[in-house]
Amino acid sequence: MTAAKGGRWSIAAISAGSVLLLVAVSWMRGGGPERPGRISREEERLQSEISDVSKFPGAVFSVADHEGKRTAITGDEAAYLHAAIARWREADLGDDVTRGRLSREWLAALSDENVGAVVRGLSADELDTTLGLTALDRWLRADASDALAWVRVRTRLSAGETLAVARCLLEEPKRLEAFCDALTDVDWGPDFISAAGLEAAEKNPAQALALAGRLEEGDARTNLLETIAYAWMSREPAGAAAWVLTTKDPATRARLIGVSAKAIAITDPDLAAQWLEKAGAGRREFSDTAICVAGLWAARDPQEAGRWVERFPAGAARDAAIDLLADHWLQADAAAANAWLGRLPERARVLERIARARTERAMEATED
Repeated sequence: MTAAKGGRWSIAAISAGSVLLLVAVSWMRGGGPERPGRISREEERLQSEISDVSKFPGAVFSVADHEGKRTAITGDEAAYLHAAIARWREADLGDDVTRGRLSREWLAALSDENVGAVVRGLSADELDTTLGLTALDRWLRADASDALAWVRVRTRLSAGETLAVARCLLEEPKRLEAFCDALTDVDWGPDFISAAGLEAAEKNPAQALALAGRLEEGDARTNLLETIAYAWMSREPAGAAAWVLTTKDPATRARLIGVSAKAIAITDPDLAAQWLEKAGAGRREFSDTAICVAGLWAARDPQEAGRWVERFPAGAARDAAIDLLADHWLQADAAAANAWLGRLPERARVLERIARARTERAMEATED
């Protein structure tokens, strides 16, 4: 058994049982994931441009004469909102001075008491901007019940709004669960659940799996499960392997084996190959992953990729992987590539296939 470069992977044991593989793996990286802060990514982006928001006391949405939260805005306030969004859109992305000033003005105008009225005063297009999404996130954190009630009755959510709501709720699992329960008759409900699951996959696979369980069989659910498998195997392979191998549906399990092998292959293609063989990967999953690994390693370490591909049994997967590796390697280092090809019994056929593929690509480029 080999250890990956950089010491990221080490295998403690492999054995066969009722499932084909039990892996004890140590993910050798320092520290754990940081707990998400209460500030949104949109607001963090804005605040990175700000030296001192307190220097801007002239917030037009004063709440001095109001008790509690604002439920509506005045005509002057509405005019300010629309003008502020318009100026933001018109600002040159490279004009840091102007964008910094607009960011400071916008954030200075928001407060926990008025932010709900601010969001309600924006059009759908205005809400789907960095400024609008910052306000939505502020409202969700200041008064989640009120904000979610407003979100719940919307006919559609943009991708940005979906992520803003999902990121906030992922920090409060019980509130997220209650919100998802209330989406059974909402058209965008499955899209929201899928987006929340994809967002959770990187740091909290258990939470992502719970969200996947709410989705019906189909492309969205499969995509989420594959994303979970890839992210989980990259971070905590022992737990990911146990989950993948106990997945009941054979077709789903086969796909997850292939996806998780691609995650392993980023650091250790040899281990990826062993995983495919021991986990009982089907011919299709092995072929797809083999070609993927050859492509990943063609530029990074063609020598090691070549040694791995040489061990493939004869067949379509071997042919495709060798062709991909040889084509790239011949362009980068013809002498080394030819030396490797000289060890292969199919050298002549490989060169013939590569020449034919290059001719076809050239003809297609000419036609375009």
